[in-house]
Amino acid sequence: MQLTQGIETPLMAEGIDGAIVAARPIGNGTSAVAQTAPLVSDERLTLPEITLPIDLHLEALTVTDFNLEGAVDYHVERLLLEAETQNNQITINTLDVLTPDAHASLTASVSLEGDYPLGARLTAELFLPELFPELEGEKIVLELSGDLAELYADLAVSGKVNVNLGGQVDVLSPTVPFEARLRSENLQWPLTETEGEEQEVYSIDALDLAITGSLEAYQLSLAFTAEGPQVPSTKVSISGDGNLTSFRWEPLTLRIDESLLRSEGQINWATPLQIDSRIRLEQFDPSHFVDQLNGNLTGDIALNVRQIDDLWEVNIPELAIEGELQEYPLTLQAALEANSNLEVDIQELLFTQGENRLTAQGQVSQEAMSLDAEIALRQLQTLHPDLAGTLTGRVQASGSFSQPALMARLTGERLRFAENRIEQLSLAADVTGIDDPSLDVDLDLQQVNAGGQSLSSVALALSGRLSEHTLTINAQGEPSSPLSRALLAINGQFDQQAQQYQGRLIPLEIDSEAGDIRLEAPLDASYNLASGQIRLSPFCLRREQGGLVCSEEAIDGSAEQGRAVLTVREVPMEMLEPFLPEEWSFEGDTTADMVASWRQGGAQWQADVQLLSELAITAVNDYGQPVQLPVINIDAQIDANQARADADIALSLSEAGELSLNLSVNDPMGQGALRGELRANNVSLEPYRPMVAGMDRLEGNLNGSVQIGGTTRQPDLQGELALRSIRVHGPDIPIDIQDGALAVTFDGEQGDIDGFLAAKRGRLNITGDAYWPSGDNWRIGVDLSATQEPLLVELPQFGRLEAAPDIRIRVTPELLQVRGNVDIPWARLKIGDRAPSAISPSADEVIITERDDREAERLAQERASSDGPSAADELAQTGMALDVLITLTLGRDMLFSAYGLESGLGGTLEIRQDSGALQLFGEVNLVDGRFQAFGQDLLIRRGQLLFSGPPGLPVLDFEAVRNPDVTEDEVIAGLRVTGNAEEPNVSIFSEPAMDETRALSYLLRGRAPDASGGGIDSALTTALIGMSLGRTGGAVGSIGEAFGIDDLTLDTTGAGDESQVAVSGQLTDDIRISYGVGIFSPIAELTLRYTLWRNLYVQAVSGANQAVDLIYTFTRSGDPYIYPRE
Repeated sequence: MQLTQGIETPLMAEGIDGAIVAARPIGNGTSAVAQTAPLVSDERLTLPEITLPIDLHLEALTVTDFNLEGAVDYHVERLLLEAETQNNQITINTLDVLTPDAHASLTASVSLEGDYPLGARLTAELFLPELFPELEGEKIVLELSGDLAELYADLAVSGKVNVNLGGQVDVLSPTVPFEARLRSENLQWPLTETEGEEQEVYSIDALDLAITGSLEAYQLSLAFTAEGPQVPSTKVSISGDGNLTSFRWEPLTLRIDESLLRSEGQINWATPLQIDSRIRLEQFDPSHFVDQLNGNLTGDIALNVRQIDDLWEVNIPELAIEGELQEYPLTLQAALEANSNLEVDIQELLFTQGENRLTAQGQVSQEAMSLDAEIALRQLQTLHPDLAGTLTGRVQASGSFSQPALMARLTGERLRFAENRIEQLSLAADVTGIDDPSLDVDLDLQQVNAGGQSLSSVALALSGRLSEHTLTINAQGEPSSPLSRALLAINGQFDQQAQQYQGRLIPLEIDSEAGDIRLEAPLDASYNLASGQIRLSPFCLRREQGGLVCSEEAIDGSAEQGRAVLTVREVPMEMLEPFLPEEWSFEGDTTADMVASWRQGGAQWQADVQLLSELAITAVNDYGQPVQLPVINIDAQIDANQARADADIALSLSEAGELSLNLSVNDPMGQGALRGELRANNVSLEPYRPMVAGMDRLEGNLNGSVQIGGTTRQPDLQGELALRSIRVHGPDIPIDIQDGALAVTFDGEQGDIDGFLAAKRGRLNITGDAYWPSGDNWRIGVDLSATQEPLLVELPQFGRLEAAPDIRIRVTPELLQVRGNVDIPWARLKIGDRAPSAISPSADEVIITERDDREAERLAQERASSDGPSAADELAQTGMALDVLITLTLGRDMLFSAYGLESGLGGTLEIRQDSGALQLFGEVNLVDGRFQAFGQDLLIRRGQLLFSGPPGLPVLDFEAVRNPDVTEDEVIAGLRVTGNAEEPNVSIFSEPAMDETRALSYLLRGRAPDASGGGIDSALTTALIGMSLGRTGGAVGSIGEAFGIDDLTLDTTGAGDESQVAVSGQLTDDIRISYGVGIFSPIAELTLRYTLWRNLYVQAVSGANQAVDLIYTFTRSGDPYIYPRE
């Protein structure tokens, strides 16, 4: 078949000649690289007119599933081509290519005449699953128009990267005139942010690049804003011009807020490479790059860089910066030259800032070395807030390259770097020579606090030569530090030719809270720097208090391969006691065998661990009583290699049940496929009952199993763990739980929570769910509800109430949120009376005597701990915020009796807590109340406690009046209590108003005072004085404390004409003194009481009469009366 069959277009000889010319490669004589004449002198390229010898019409060519073979084989899933040619016109109607990396489509047309007018459009969508998966879905559109003399291009990229590029070029001109502009609103790296992981994102905003000109001369302008983790928002702009061999910028500016860096210069990359630049700083604040390093710097820097063959030269003829750093004046001046042969000429280096000064000058060359630096940093804290102290000294270098001599003498005082502190530092170092240098280094540190360790001293001494030397480290700990002492000595030799280091470690002694560790025999070690091979001789570390860790065979290892065998024998668990709560103790020991090996640079490895441990824990309950917890036995077997890891762990809790874990991990360093089971077998709560004081019953059994699947990054859990038959009872336990259950059902990455607690009266239902995907996006939600059957709460010595909570708890890594309502529909509360003279101590006062029982000590400890951080503060330290809002509603059937008050209760309170201590908002109302005071039955006319902040500081608003039915003259008399609960204002009032004596008479007697006065008036006067003294109790107690007298009080005693004002206080725990003066008589009385035993006293009284009495007091306890439910 002839290709020209049926085609009328003649095959012209001129067309064939034109095609040959177009296809002929450009000869070497026209190469731009070899050309030395200016490009502008070349002639403009003239394109031949080409007429194709044949016309083609390709309706469709489809090729699927084929490979392109070459340096890299490439797979193409589909190629579709539709094209045609006619005379000098070539048209591609469709070129569609689909590969695993992209899907691209092209349409184009070109005329092979004149300047070859053309038009083309390319669209592509990227996949790049292996090369760049972040760019999946990226779209590219490229459009070309015009001809080769005036070719227009427009490129648009959208998706993760959004860029627009437009331009024009004349490719026929020898100088290739062009203009282009690149714009982007935002670019960032990484392109995508991984969910749940914190990433350092770098971004460029408002990018605008414009360039115009030709290969001989072009102009460029660039502007953008850059920002990143260590880069503050910086506006960058540059303008310049250049050609094929050089570029000159004037200027380059970087602006950060008010800080400005401006540079002008030129780079010439023709041989030799040369850079000349000047940099100007204006109001530059270094805190933009170094946190808390505030300043304002202005100055100039001149920089010259040259490359001649393999030699680099750097010259800084001028560096002059002045300003302020950390509010202290700063000066930095320098002039120096250096090259890649390590030859340095420091003509000047001066740094001053406040009282800090650093100077250096000298030369370093192949023939001679003379360098001297003086350090006088007397206020390090002015350089940076993380620094403090004084560092002074001198560093000198002399000799030559072949025989250098280095000397350093440094002293420091009160040094601090962040949280690390050194009270005193002394360094004396002398190093001479280079092939086998002589070493003499002494470093002494005093009062070191670093890395959580407090050391009183650290001494390091290095002496000898590199070929044979001794290193000694001696550290002494503080009495409160976990590390008491450490001593280490190494005798070492280094063979530079063989690159082999050999050392003998003896002694190695470590004294710490975990025990005193000793190296039983010298440990020989060798290390080859070239191969990275290390060898340790067999050794044993002995714990003086019991326990041994040994390597019974030599350890040979390198990054390529190695093997280690370790045994642990009878390590007592008592060594963990320093990390336990106070007074807790451990007994038992642990034995383990470990074998580890690796090959092929760690690509193949094996680790086997077998561990047996017995642990007996003696805990302490709330009353300080020892409690023996069930003995824990651990049997663990772990076998692991690069392909699979198996763990079989059994934890036996003696009579309290057993927990076991059987787990296999395939490809542990890769996908980490999981397969295993977690099982709980009859784990009982009963043995742990003695841990809770005041509890006589604690029952419950945990059973269940959880199948483990998925991967280490995304575990799949299936199964259930359930705690059933829950029973809790005790005299100090407010809710008697007679039955209960709590079950968690696992399903993949989530679980359901379901349970209940059935009390003596009432039932609490528990529902919820949990979600724990990979990363930190876990959440837990629990709902507690007893609205249908309120719970009976019994409060010892207070009474009973019913509570109907409806609480929602939500927990995420960032927030613990508690919301809901608690209704109190019914209550019968009664608080026992107290002595009339009793005065409550202030909220921050704790009184402890030698005769206090253990319960009082426990309460004192609780009060002391209340001064510590709140729950919100402790959660905030873990990165979790607290948000509590609970509405407490007091129901209609609530009766309250306390200190002569009998009343109903009502009101609503909001319990809130977020970033600080718990707060209360709302009010509590006394409803239909009566109050026994001054021998009278008073009616509560108004009773409110208003809360607006801390629970202990309510505002009081009470009015209690005598029953008007038994009061003469239609007078209403009563008591009014207002103000802060810590310092309430108590006053007597009447309607109509009258003086306090008459009002008190109506309050106490129901009638006006007798006209004759006498004893009744004396009693009223005594009562008023007593009320006034009661208001001063706090001030009198403070005065007593100032004079060393505890519990100093001012009160009235006696009755009628024998009434007294008495001051009394505790001189010691056993001696109490009292002094009283009569109100209506001048008789004074002194009383001294001495405590023989708890309730047995000897009392001496001196006044109108003298007496010595032996007094014994006792009380008869009884169950408080609990009102029956009505």
